[in-house]
Amino acid sequence: MYYTAHIRPKGTRVPSPDPLTTALAPIATLVTNWARWTIPLVLLLAALRLLLLPKLRGILGERRVGAVLERIGTECLHDVIFPDGRGGLTQVDHVVLTGAGLVVVETKNYRGSIFGQEREAQWTQRLGRRSFRFQNPVRQNYLHTQAVKALVPGVPVLGWVVFTDSARFPNGKPDGVSSLRDLRRELRDKVGDVPPSAALRAAWERLKGRADRSKEARKAHLDAIRERRGPDRGKRAAWVMLLLSALSLAVLAVRPSSRMSQPAKAVPTAVVGHPPRQVAPVPQPSTPAPLALSSQPNVDRADCNSAIAAVLIDNSAENRGRRDRACGKPPPKPSRTTP
Repeated sequence: MYYTAHIRPKGTRVPSPDPLTTALAPIATLVTNWARWTIPLVLLLAALRLLLLPKLRGILGERRVGAVLERIGTECLHDVIFPDGRGGLTQVDHVVLTGAGLVVVETKNYRGSIFGQEREAQWTQRLGRRSFRFQNPVRQNYLHTQAVKALVPGVPVLGWVVFTDSARFPNGKPDGVSSLRDLRRELRDKVGDVPPSAALRAAWERLKGRADRSKEARKAHLDAIRERRGPDRGKRAAWVMLLLSALSLAVLAVRPSSRMSQPAKAVPTAVVGHPPRQVAPVPQPSTPAPLALSSQPNVDRADCNSAIAAVLIDNSAENRGRRDRACGKPPPKPSRTTP
């Protein structure tokens, strides 16, 4: 393999490398490698946070509320699907059997400051300087109570909304809304301690028979919500981030192994400021041409070769004659003279 090198003219000064650049080169390489892995990992964690954290918070919040409700009522149902009375399905967080009737509880796991009134269509959540609007949970739970009333007509049904302890109400809580720390006291004051009657227990058994926890019912309920509200753009963006980060990490994980599997290529080294040394080709010994021997018979080859060597040393008439005699070369023909 041949390499072409630029020969610097004689007397040209070779610029010396910048000491700062040389010192910062390892740091720049380290930062670049760190960024290649960190950015996909950050995207992966952000996507998982958007996809999993709200669901985990909701599950934990419902379990905490359900533990309190178990100590208030006689029996409870948690996270069940009921027919909504209009040909669809509705999901209810909790239903509690008490002596005053059935209590339908909606759990909200919101943080920050909550502002809203009972008859407003939307409430406001404030987190620092950011504000978010969400559906009035009292009105949302009203649809749940109507579905339960349609299943057990004639039975008192009360709606209640519970926020976890991370929520605050600077302007006060509307009627029928409690924080988790105040739930037991406020709901106990509302329903009392009277045990449920036989009619309430019979209605409760009918309600339990209509409760559905199957995967098919949950899927049908979620499909109806997507059809009504449209696709969730936040979840779609989270899935895109998750896919991109997973592909980036896979490429980074495969690339080093593929590089190690390839054989290392020879890289020519050069000395700064010095042109490459010109190496003269080594002369190859020339092979002497074979001596042309005469095809005449009775020729001593040794004498012929010796005579030819003598001609090569001294090309005299005597040596040429000896060569002609030893090699059997015929004498020259006499030239014709013009009469």
